[in-house]
Amino acid sequence: MQISKKKSLIIISTIIALFSSFWFVINIDVSTRQGVNYVVNERTIPLYIKTFNFFHRHFEHKRLTKDIIRGSEADEEKVLAIFDWTVKNIKKVPSGMPIIDDHVLNIIIRGYGTSDQSADVFTTLCVYAGIPAAMYKISPKNSDTYTVISIVNLRGRNLVFDTYLGNYFRNTKGQIASIRDIIETPSLVSQAKNQPIIKGIAYTKYYEGLKPIKEFQTPRGELQMPLRRLVYEIRRKFGLT
Repeated sequence: MQISKKKSLIIISTIIALFSSFWFVINIDVSTRQGVNYVVNERTIPLYIKTFNFFHRHFEHKRLTKDIIRGSEADEEKVLAIFDWTVKNIKKVPSGMPIIDDHVLNIIIRGYGTSDQSADVFTTLCVYAGIPAAMYKISPKNSDTYTVISIVNLRGRNLVFDTYLGNYFRNTKGQIASIRDIIETPSLVSQAKNQPIIKGIAYTKYYEGLKPIKEFQTPRGELQMPLRRLVYEIRRKFGLT
């Protein structure tokens, strides 16, 4: 069956129009931001580059997480493997080096970061391992200073980890301590391997402001995943978040 010249022209025109529309859309300028020493700079890049970079980071997170937890069976083993990897590979910011705030994968590549960046790496990798985790800011009572730790939800318990200082705690039963354990027994924090003075305040004081978490908000780690990011953006667009 032959296609008439008119139909052929319509098909070709349609293909050209679709391709032109696609090319126009993927070249739309979108913004990306990077903070350097707490000064945020914004620049524009084509949509296709931002999309490619997003998927590249996603697959790198998946690959790295798989490598880290290889051989771990139970969720607790996986969390501890990710904890040990983060402590070993994400160091404190070296003297004279800039504090750069952009993407989790870039923190991993640089190999250093602040307390929130260390927690960001740890919680993101936990989420990629299928374990709910989120960053948690803690401050001494009546103080504006803070540090950032991580909370991991295992079997309904919100466990406390500080990858920046390489600390986690054990309760009286020998289990990894939860927020509730520390609230009920504040002295557990005195077990910490590293207890520095942070901005003139003892490390243990930062845990005095711990509060129970009723429900995790959307963990930042989930926003690195394409489908979950799409759902989040749609919900945000319609004011549902």
